[in-house]
Amino acid sequence: MIRAVITGRLHGDPQSRTGQSGKAFATAGIWVDAEAEQRIWCSAIAFGTTADRLLQLKAGDALALSGRLTPKVFAKDGAEPRVSLDIVVDEVAAVRRKPRQRSDVGPEGMKAPQAMGCEALR
Repeated sequence: MIRAVITGRLHGDPQSRTGQSGKAFATAGIWVDAEAEQRIWCSAIAFGTTADRLLQLKAGDALALSGRLTPKVFAKDGAEPRVSLDIVVDEVAAVRRKPRQRSDVGPEGMKAPQAMGCEALR
């Protein structure tokens, strides 16, 4: 078993599914950046609360996933073989910038006087 942490961007919104046993899970496709400006396709599956966290993300979101990884090789219609990854996810982390508070930012990115501890100008 390979344990791994991967980072990349979601290709499409994650999908909610239900197995034959009635248990809910989520699937997602992720493009993982590799060396030399190449990308590797990764198929992800998550269960329980991990699936719930994955389903909160949208297409294009940057994320980090950890879990059991299985590397695969495929060749489509005689093309050159390529690597892909399958991961059974046990942790999901969204990679987002911390949102700025608009009340602290004035025109041209300058802090508003109240945010600097000054009284409002009259």
